Amino acid sequence: MFRKRRRRRPTVVTNRVPLTRFIGPLTTVLALVFLLGLGLTKGIDFTRLDRDVTATDVGGSARSGKVGPGLKKPGDRIRVAGFRVSGFDEKKFSDKKLLNTLAQLTQQFDVLAIQDIAQSGVQPLDRMVQAINAEGARYAVVVSPPQGRGSFQRQYGFVWDTSRVQLVPQTTYLVNDDHDRMRLPPMVATFQAVLPTETGRDGFSFTLINVAIDPSSLQQSERENELSVLNDVLLSVREFEYSRQGQDDVIVVGDLRVDWQQRAQLNRLRNFISVVGASQPGENGDFQHILVDRSTTSEFTSAAGYYDLVADLGLTEAQALQISDQRRLAWAEFQVFEQPAHLGIASRP
Repeated sequence: MFRKRRRRRPTVVTNRVPLTRFIGPLTTVLALVFLLGLGLTKGIDFTRLDRDVTATDVGGSARSGKVGPGLKKPGDRIRVAGFRVSGFDEKKFSDKKLLNTLAQLTQQFDVLAIQDIAQSGVQPLDRMVQAINAEGARYAVVVSPPQGRGSFQRQYGFVWDTSRVQLVPQTTYLVNDDHDRMRLPPMVATFQAVLPTETGRDGFSFTLINVAIDPSSLQQSERENELSVLNDVLLSVREFEYSRQGQDDVIVVGDLRVDWQQRAQLNRLRNFISVVGASQPGENGDFQHILVDRSTTSEFTSAAGYYDLVADLGLTEAQALQISDQRRLAWAEFQVFEQPAHLGIASRP
């Protein structure tokens, strides 16, 4: 059921990230078969997690940035964000100034989940990471294969600061959706905070589900509504990740096509709440959300909100629209140390 395909490494890639671990002991296989069966009954399955995802990593040392006026990346917290880039493609990023603006934006975060990358957007994304690292940082990027319906093809991506966060090997994949219940099935990856060895403690590890909801589905029946389907995906991913790596911290980051006034629709996602809206009220058109299950992810610090391309990054409305039709992106902070579940919400010092 699980396998890896051998493919030639793309020339623009320096490191290939396989999608699944080699499955060893028979007991592990049987456990996974059981859990995958649960996924199948919900309409989402993991029978083919063997699509290649590529990564680029260029060396350097870290430097921090800002989120909002005067807020630097904190040393004791990990900052995660989600962003829809509105057709990130080669043509758009032939503009070097625009590429540098995105590089500046990216450095405000430890992990940035990106949606809506066009098929020709992978190389510009690589160039953006190279531009960041040319100034002394150490970022990496992983991009999913194209997917979609008909001529509409998009990709997901993650960009992260490797001096502060590491991508756990062989944990990156696209959710397989043989029944075509989602236009763009989510991309999944697991990260862990990088800590000095002398701390003697484990860094916070977390699985991110990067998703973009089809807005037209929200007007459809309960079965066809992609938020309802996303709930099925959440259950299956949580079961799968817990079975193979004991992971209980699953976080949803993405464009859910539900703004602050429509947030009641998020009740379809059982146990998960949008933490950005709770700490900083959203506006009409704020479709980015970060969803956390507070009963399991005690590392969430209650620090979360929106980053405004105009107010915080200093762009004009026209410049912001060049990057995204969503002016604000969502962010949230988590403690760097792994914490037991059910201890309540971690507080900021």
